[in-house]
Amino acid sequence: MSDNNRYRLTLYSAQKAKEHGGRGNTSVMIKYNTPEEKQRKIKERKELQKKRNKEWKEQYMNDVRDGKPIEIEQRVFNISTPKVKSTLRIKLDRGLHNGKSGDTILLNASAKSGKTTLIKHIWSKQFNKKNIITTLFSPSAHIPIFRGMTNVLKSSTFGKQGSNYIDMQRYINQHTSNRYKFVNIFDDVIDIRYNNTLNRAILTDRNSNISTIISLQYCRDLAKRSRSSVNNVLFGHLNTNDDIEQTIQAFLKPHFRKLGMTNMNEMVDFYNRMTANYGWIYLKPATGELTFHRLTL
Repeated sequence: MSDNNRYRLTLYSAQKAKEHGGRGNTSVMIKYNTPEEKQRKIKERKELQKKRNKEWKEQYMNDVRDGKPIEIEQRVFNISTPKVKSTLRIKLDRGLHNGKSGDTILLNASAKSGKTTLIKHIWSKQFNKKNIITTLFSPSAHIPIFRGMTNVLKSSTFGKQGSNYIDMQRYINQHTSNRYKFVNIFDDVIDIRYNNTLNRAILTDRNSNISTIISLQYCRDLAKRSRSSVNNVLFGHLNTNDDIEQTIQAFLKPHFRKLGMTNMNEMVDFYNRMTANYGWIYLKPATGELTFHRLTL
């Protein structure tokens, strides 16, 4: 056999892709005497690598469910927080501009997933302060869970008056060097995609020390430019795989790839597992940090 009877075969390694942030190519040198032997060895190596990828992914998913820390790009995330009570704390950017900037938080989940409970948790832990003026816009503003949110202005609708109200907040801070801290919560407010006030709230109002918390059942209800500008995103249970695929395509696909998932079926299955029984996925887009949590109801 001469030195010319060699062939470098490039294969995909799921383990290597996870360890190197999506770059999963690996190569092997095949030696052969005849073209037939070459094709046979290529087929054997591909089947072997496919088997290794499947075994590694199964072990990886077991580690996720068992709560083992998983190293990703030299950082450790405790993937299986579904077995632990939620210790979720949103990483706010309020330290910017001498503490005079707002934040944007998006919750994407279907009904009965714990969205309203989580909104109240986030508000009570991080925005329930005497120097913050909070307004809630929700068709369910009257329900018992919101009664505990004292010193909060509440409205069951969001229309022209609501838009004028937010314009007033912006005007006040533009003329007082962002002196006042405002938080506006939109819980299941519909017709948001083409609402200029709500899109502006996400895109620029944080520069006026106005924070915005929005909960939606469908991520496409929010305009694409607004989706890409949110500081913090939380994902809960979604009723259909179509809704999950849309959410993954809009936010999570590159992050799931770093976890070793290579196709949409794996990603949808993983999403369903992590959001079952009031589970939530928290994404900080600016840093790529992804953590997993569970509400205790």
